[in-house]
Amino acid sequence: MNKQRIFALCMALPLLLGGCAVRRDRGGEEETEKQLRVLLETETTEAKTPFSGFSDEEMQRFLETSKMPSPAAVTALPQSSTQYDKALAKQALSFCAGYTAAQQAQLFEALGFTVLKQENYDKESTDVSHTSAYTLAKGTASVGGRESRLLVLSVRGTNGGEWFSNIDVAPSQNEETKFAENFFLAAQQIFAATLELVRTQDCPVLVCGHSRGGACADLLAYFFSEAIGAERVYGYTFAAPMTVRGAQEEFAAENIFNCISTADLVPYVPLGAWGYRRIGTDVILQADAALTVATKERVAIFERLAPTLSSYYTVRHSLSGSGEAEDGVTTFSLLYAALCARLLQSDAQNTVGFDTSLISQTSDFAPLINLFEELTAQGGAGLSELAKQHMPASYDALIDLQN
Repeated sequence: MNKQRIFALCMALPLLLGGCAVRRDRGGEEETEKQLRVLLETETTEAKTPFSGFSDEEMQRFLETSKMPSPAAVTALPQSSTQYDKALAKQALSFCAGYTAAQQAQLFEALGFTVLKQENYDKESTDVSHTSAYTLAKGTASVGGRESRLLVLSVRGTNGGEWFSNIDVAPSQNEETKFAENFFLAAQQIFAATLELVRTQDCPVLVCGHSRGGACADLLAYFFSEAIGAERVYGYTFAAPMTVRGAQEEFAAENIFNCISTADLVPYVPLGAWGYRRIGTDVILQADAALTVATKERVAIFERLAPTLSSYYTVRHSLSGSGEAEDGVTTFSLLYAALCARLLQSDAQNTVGFDTSLISQTSDFAPLINLFEELTAQGGAGLSELAKQHMPASYDALIDLQN
């Protein structure tokens, strides 16, 4: 399938399939949907591997970049939860390596930990609820050189329908919201399900997560610090999106450390231009300079399209020219559509497309289209590099380079 067809699929498919329907705006967007229907064509493609629509070649590249070293036999924590510890960061990252419930349980049990609770690993791929999979385990550790019991709460990164939650930053669409509500709702569910278990153990708790799991862990570490005391809570996150808005003192936490690669796109969203940040201290991992510049340029494309949170959901950009139009499309709807199509490709033998000439080079979306085509050129090499910068293995290597 050529690049035009690929982008056309990303634009058109979710607007047509009721089983994975995009949230619809009133009025003009319904007219846009009618225009897309007129231009649809059906084309048979090769079957895809059932992993978010990635081809076998793409999947192999991702697997090669996701291998993590085994965790240390003994988990060592500094006496103070407010002291960043490089070795603990690497150990916490390794605790995020399990993708399924069985893998995560095996990882902990190999270290002598007992799994106390697991939830949300068996979600259907069509489940777009704001939840995340997690494992709570109990074992022993060295805390300040002394043996101690330890709880580890590890939150998994994105899987299946959770991708839709990732881009629905604020379901309330309230410009005054204090949170990335998608991650807040997921963290809130985990907190409610684990608080009593954590309270009754009366020992330190390490809260960790990568990517979506990192955002949830950032919030959870704050929630638990408020509930049981920050001295008991060690928060370590990796590649975490931003989670809160407002002044630094509004969500102050000296015991949460967010490891962030400068070349990873994910930690730049939700946009800082919307007032978002993370709770705690960002531990900046300096990646390749050229990749860092490219990542920031890509972020700038989104900032120009949606300079505010409310504009992300409400401003309809024309497909045929610059500026807004009554029958235009919102940035949220465009991203939702592209994501839906990408996920559904894995099961589709017949795909739907339309001529991308519908999207004019004068449209506000043109830079986004051009970026998509750049990333998918040469067998998706750009997408693979983008994913590589986000992988736990890349973070592990960057942590190794810290002084």
